[in-house]
Amino acid sequence: MRLSLKQLKSMRVKTKLNTDLGKVVDVLFDTDNQAIVQYDVKRPFGAMLRVHRDQVIGFEEKIMRVYDTVIKDDVKVSESKHVQSSTPAVALREE
Repeated sequence: MRLSLKQLKSMRVKTKLNTDLGKVVDVLFDTDNQAIVQYDVKRPFGAMLRVHRDQVIGFEEKIMRVYDTVIKDDVKVSESKHVQSSTPAVALREE
């Protein structure tokens, strides 16, 4: 599946158990590997999550599926994993 940044940013993010985490609002792109490293997800009440690409299960029509990591009724996103690179990652934003 190929997606434009605009299509990606309109996707809902849901866990394997179908918990709605919010919507993709931005991505972090590694220029050395030419790959998305992390997804910024806006929660329904404005809080932001940063989801590492290793936490993504896959993509469905208008939905990005991620692994369930729920603790005490709060969604926990695991510690960020850093890509070793000599070039810093670049955040892509539409203006």
